[in-house]
Amino acid sequence: MFPAISVISSWFNRVKRPFYIGVAQTGGSVGGVFFPILLRYLFDKYGFTWAMRIFALFNLGVTLLSVVLTKDRLKELRELTGEPADERTFWDKLKGSIDLNYFKDKKFMVLTSALFMNEFSLLIVLTYIASYAMAYGASASESYVMLTILNVAGTFGKFIPSYFAQKYGCFNMMILMSVSMTLECFIIWLPFGKHKAALYVFIVLFGFAYSATYSLTGATVGAITTKTKDFGKRYGSAYAIVSFGNLISLPISGAFIVNKTTSDYDNMVAFASASCCVASILFLFSRYTIVGRKIKVAI
Repeated sequence: MFPAISVISSWFNRVKRPFYIGVAQTGGSVGGVFFPILLRYLFDKYGFTWAMRIFALFNLGVTLLSVVLTKDRLKELRELTGEPADERTFWDKLKGSIDLNYFKDKKFMVLTSALFMNEFSLLIVLTYIASYAMAYGASASESYVMLTILNVAGTFGKFIPSYFAQKYGCFNMMILMSVSMTLECFIIWLPFGKHKAALYVFIVLFGFAYSATYSLTGATVGAITTKTKDFGKRYGSAYAIVSFGNLISLPISGAFIVNKTTSDYDNMVAFASASCCVASILFLFSRYTIVGRKIKVAI
């Protein structure tokens, strides 16, 4: 996914980039609508092992197709700006893809910390929302429906906030979506999640907001990157840190639900809500490192 986002950034300027990254990432939510239904069918007909093989082969085919169809503009951008052609060897390019100086940049590190906490919290919600519903009496089939609804809402969340980010700024929209997730967790999920109607409301609202934060991630990194050709390196460097959060979020949150009781799940929800809150605070601080206390700035 990361190289694909970098390719999109080379085709659009900073103003248009958030929207088109969001449009491209809408495909992920569309896949999320159909994959739970597809996997449930494959599990019943072929069993877990062959279902995973079929799923893996499908993903391989789609990935190979994207490799053939995807093309960046870096060579063209060099010609337009008068920069010399990139004649480095593959090994030199590989070494050049890592720049430790990024980690000395305050703006970059604060944003990376915010993205770390954002995905840390999101992975908890997305992984355990189905089992949480089942703990409170939902059937397995209904939990699949909930995941489908989550991704349907996410389809709209991928491009609508990204569209408004062109006018109001990607950081401003990111903060709005992150704060809304925090409020949804504390106001709806934590106190009322045991009620099915409230849980469905939470799933729709959270699905919209969480997808928005995913689609706006590339735009926020691009907003603090001066040269388009450096976007891929910055984006990859940020996710080298963020991916570690993805690695540890489930073991930590899973420790709350060892006995799988409803009270265990409530504790997990409280932890996920607090994590969302920390992410929102860090996004606000990230904006502050860029424009200070200026409120009416589209950043």
